[in-house]
Amino acid sequence: NEFYLLDNLLQKRLLELILYNIYRDDVYLISDKHLKIILSLIDSEKQNAYVILPKNIKVIKFYNILEFNSYENISNAYNYILKDELKLELGTISKISNSDILKSNNIIRLNSKEIKLPLYVRTRRNGDKIEIKNLKGSKKIGDIFIDCKVPAKVRDIYPIVTDAEDNILWLPGLKKSKFDKQKNESYDIILEYKKKGD
Repeated sequence: NEFYLLDNLLQKRLLELILYNIYRDDVYLISDKHLKIILSLIDSEKQNAYVILPKNIKVIKFYNILEFNSYENISNAYNYILKDELKLELGTISKISNSDILKSNNIIRLNSKEIKLPLYVRTRRNGDKIEIKNLKGSKKIGDIFIDCKVPAKVRDIYPIVTDAEDNILWLPGLKKSKFDKQKNESYDIILEYKKKGD
């Protein structure tokens, strides 16, 4: 917000300083054209957008945040069997024996008779949908990410818990499926999600 209050020349100067700190000896690769592209990105009404600069520097606009990242065009996809504990880039998913927490998107209780074991943790795929608890019908995972303001750079590595038939059971920390059980219902599996840094 403070950036918007700056004079246009000061905005350019600030961006030049940021880019100098990133590029150093290669700063000659950046021209006035690139500054205009970044300013256009900032002014864009899109809430999630990015541009790629020389040397694969990715400038990402996420709501009112602007990030400069080194960008590598590689796949971050994974698909793991969940045994007792799984440590991921964004956090840890664990099987626990008990929990007093009644309501939280960081805990899910499952009945193994209603799902197909083993459980898997994977990244999103095209067409992914979840039947959300207490809601009729299903919702696209991509729409949930947007509604919950999950940063674009995180969406491709966000954990999704499924059963062996690829039914989506849980978006840890975000949404639970119709398979979630209340504490007073019948269940034999409890999963807990601890976000990195919590």
